[in-house]
Amino acid sequence: MKVVGCDCGKESLYVCVLEQVPKDLKAFSRSYKPNVVKASKEGIDWLLEQDADCYVLEPTGSYSYLWLDQLKKHGKDVRLVSPIRVRAYCRYKNIFNKADKPDAAEIASYSLENYSDSHAFLGTEQMELRELYLSLKSTVRNRSPLTNRLGQRLTYECPEIAPTVEKCQRLWMDKNPPAILRRVAEEGEDRAPYWKQRQDRIENTIGRGLSEHSKELARELCNFHRMEYSLELKIAELMSSEVFVKYQFIFDQFCLPPKTRAAILGAIYPFESFLNEHSRQIIEYIPGDFSKRKSKLTKRNRSEASFKLAVGIGKVQVQSGKKLEWKAGGPRHVRTAIWIYISVVIVILGKNNRAKQDDIEKLVDTLGNEKQSHWLNEQLINAMAEYMKVPKHVASLRLHYKYARPEANDKLRRAATASRFVRSLYKALVKEFAVK
Repeated sequence: MKVVGCDCGKESLYVCVLEQVPKDLKAFSRSYKPNVVKASKEGIDWLLEQDADCYVLEPTGSYSYLWLDQLKKHGKDVRLVSPIRVRAYCRYKNIFNKADKPDAAEIASYSLENYSDSHAFLGTEQMELRELYLSLKSTVRNRSPLTNRLGQRLTYECPEIAPTVEKCQRLWMDKNPPAILRRVAEEGEDRAPYWKQRQDRIENTIGRGLSEHSKELARELCNFHRMEYSLELKIAELMSSEVFVKYQFIFDQFCLPPKTRAAILGAIYPFESFLNEHSRQIIEYIPGDFSKRKSKLTKRNRSEASFKLAVGIGKVQVQSGKKLEWKAGGPRHVRTAIWIYISVVIVILGKNNRAKQDDIEKLVDTLGNEKQSHWLNEQLINAMAEYMKVPKHVASLRLHYKYARPEANDKLRRAATASRFVRSLYKALVKEFAVK
């Protein structure tokens, strides 16, 4: 067995070739001489000449795409490893420092020792989905300044349509840019609803009239919307793969929008990577001052903690001198996607008109139980789900947002509900993938 462990840098690749697991990995990682391969044709040729059974990389963003594409192109077996698992493996081997040289040896040793365990490696689908989602997010972000600039110009060129342009949105998988933008850009004849009204407002404006610069801005925005549609097509095609069927079924129970699904899938697939080699949760018991057990040990679910960190809801302890604090850890883009989901699906869509709010209060008064939290009351959740025409998980989260921390401000309540959502999602995935 021959494995090539690769640690990707911006311009080079640290490579460690192993044929057996070192007896003392810590000593080996310090003493061996790594091969530093430059991002060039000669470097790629040298890597291919190794003719290993598999090449293993950490998915370190755009740095690894070049090597991944070239190795796949030449039919090599390429595997990806989770940084979380590799770091846990290093701690088990009594290695705590992190640097390019030992990282390559650690990746190779981990891969060689877990070669037959498919759960020890990540699927390339995760990396592709994450790249597509970040590209889509970047495109949307780059579009915003143009929208703001066009809106500012229309306030004095054609104030009648300025509010419509600033608020116009294109739905997921809608092929055409918003009709109002196409009209400002003069892209063909627009036969969409309200076409005549838009035409009349532009022709009879009290402003200066549309300038060529504003029309060019509108054309650029139309191009951005078409780029977004192209990326959405690729994301939708990738998420329709059979490997994601079980995940999609669970996501349906939470009414997750497509973009949120893509962000989460790009961070957690495959879910088995959060479990041990026997597909069970990783549970540890450590000494705790406030433990109620006779043994004075506190239970720690390492799988759940890793999952929360992967989706950006986990906490990381940071200590500097006498200052000790906890900060948000994990990818920010996934945390943002979850926050938007909570704000829209749980908070905004959960707020109905006053009459419906009165009906909900009656349900809570009738079925509520002082000894049980509303969001855990199965009878109340079922009644809420039926009344609001939503799945039970969504009804439970709406109850949690409204009643879990009524004294807290809106931001803290949304954060608490986001944490509740992640835990509920984790439990649903455990029920589906973990061995009982």
